[in-house]
Amino acid sequence: MASGLKSSWLSRWCRRGGRLGGWSLAHLLAFMIALGAALSGVAAPERRLVVGVYDFPPLLSMENGKATGFAVEVLREIADRHGWQLSFREGSLYELTYQLNHGEIDVLPGVLVRQPRVESSGVAIVDTPLVDDWGVIYSAPNAADVQSLSELSEHRLARLDSDWLGGLTESQFNSVGLGVTWSSFPTNESMIKALLSHQVDGILFSHLFGDYRAGFYHLKSSPLMLSPEPRSFALSRQSAALKPAFERELLRLRADRASLYYEALDRYFNTSFVDKQRRNSVMFMSLAGVGLLLALLILSRYLNHLVDRRTEELSETNERLSELNRNLDLIVRSRTLALEKSNQQLAHSNTALEQSRTDLQSSLNSLRDMQSQLVEAEKMSSLGGLVAGVAHEINTPLGIAVTSESLLDEKLQNLVTAYRQGTMTRTDLERFFELAGESVQILKGNLQRAAELVQSFKRMAVDQSTLERREVVLTDYIDEVLLTLRPQLKKHDVKVRINGDKQLCWTTCPGAMAQILTNLIMNSVCHAFAENQRDRRVEIEVEREERGLRITFSDNGRGVSAEVLAKLFEPFFTTRRLEGGTGLGLHLVYNLVTQSLKGRIQASSEEGQGLSFVMHVPELGMFDTGATVDV
Repeated sequence: MASGLKSSWLSRWCRRGGRLGGWSLAHLLAFMIALGAALSGVAAPERRLVVGVYDFPPLLSMENGKATGFAVEVLREIADRHGWQLSFREGSLYELTYQLNHGEIDVLPGVLVRQPRVESSGVAIVDTPLVDDWGVIYSAPNAADVQSLSELSEHRLARLDSDWLGGLTESQFNSVGLGVTWSSFPTNESMIKALLSHQVDGILFSHLFGDYRAGFYHLKSSPLMLSPEPRSFALSRQSAALKPAFERELLRLRADRASLYYEALDRYFNTSFVDKQRRNSVMFMSLAGVGLLLALLILSRYLNHLVDRRTEELSETNERLSELNRNLDLIVRSRTLALEKSNQQLAHSNTALEQSRTDLQSSLNSLRDMQSQLVEAEKMSSLGGLVAGVAHEINTPLGIAVTSESLLDEKLQNLVTAYRQGTMTRTDLERFFELAGESVQILKGNLQRAAELVQSFKRMAVDQSTLERREVVLTDYIDEVLLTLRPQLKKHDVKVRINGDKQLCWTTCPGAMAQILTNLIMNSVCHAFAENQRDRRVEIEVEREERGLRITFSDNGRGVSAEVLAKLFEPFFTTRRLEGGTGLGLHLVYNLVTQSLKGRIQASSEEGQGLSFVMHVPELGMFDTGATVDV
């Protein structure tokens, strides 16, 4: 009766539908279906999950940039059912565990359920295990089987560096007093190599990895099961809400024997590593055979082409020989005429060559004269630098003296005016006396400094214009040379330090020494330092040797290459040809050291390590011609 009432109510509602605002039952149903579809589309947004992948075949690994393995296939099956989009990030287990704890990845497959780094992080662990796992001791092919833990005492075992299962087993062995020596290795392959080379007596593997590889290396596995641990999915905090979905899907897959779970389990864990290697070897041999066949075909066609070409060339050669035989007399006469003509041309060429040699010798003499003039010009440029130093250094004390004199004159005029007007007081007179005393001291000090500079510059100028020998205090003389170069050193922010005996006296040619140091310092200032280098240093060290004096000059610039170092003392060689460099500075240094000072000079450098010059010079007598130093 209830169904009859419902039918009559529905029929009456349908008959009245056309009058309710123009909506029929069909229109209303279509609207509700469309609204439901729109709402379902809004309510189910696409979920993207970042999955961590570490090297643990056959459970999971990355091969040629693609994630593969049993866990990856199960995860893809679950993601397809829920419409999740997956992306994979490769790393070590330690790195990926850290990223999972900090929410940088969403899912980490295959983790041990009681792993401390995972347990303490507060992330979600799926309760239904992905696959069961435990530790197994593997030994070498010729070793005895391990039947009990007591047999491992006094043995050497290996485990992975970051393997929590290995660390747990090690602590358990220590707690029961087993005398086992443990060694850690970075990879599973390195542990297997250590076992096969008898560096260790056994290795601790997860049975997932060990059974997969043991057959290939013929390793023996012990019947002992150490620390059984299920492996499951770990979810980050932001993806913890997906845990029920993972639970349902894993239970569904494991309950259905025909599901992808058992098909993948059989494919990954029942197919040995040896079969995989054999298939790869067969594939490689097949590809190699195909390549060899193609190479033989190409070689055969190439040889046929060579034979055809050689045959054609032999035919052409035979035809040419026949033609030459028929015209032998004509060829001999023509070659005789050509030989006579060649002899005449050779005679003319010899004459022209002799003239060219004469011209080249004349040009060489001119170049040598020009080189001598340029070297002299380079020497005079040192005097030019000296003049610039004189102007700058003397201007400073003279400027101070002029300022002090102007102030003293102004105060004197003021005192005279006050005296004449009768307004001068005792205090004014005492202040003037005090100011006059200070001004006189300033004038005296700066004028004395200017006089000393003039004397120093006069000695330097005389030294650089002559090669007279005299005894000098070497470090004091080097200070005088640096005084003339102070404007350039300040301009380029270069600091010079002198090391050596402050009382060392030496008989030498001061002028040559000054020109050598000037050219070396200016070479460093202009060429050694990069524009952005802040710490710019030059060091000069003097040291007495058994047979002479050793002077070491070095900078901390960018150095030179071996190719540039080999040409460093050649005349006209410069790395700044278009920037005004003449290439004569270091050539002049070489000539002054070897000829004027009778010594030797050597240069050494590496790119980025600065440039050093080492000079060995003898002590020159006041009147003799000097002796060459042995270095």
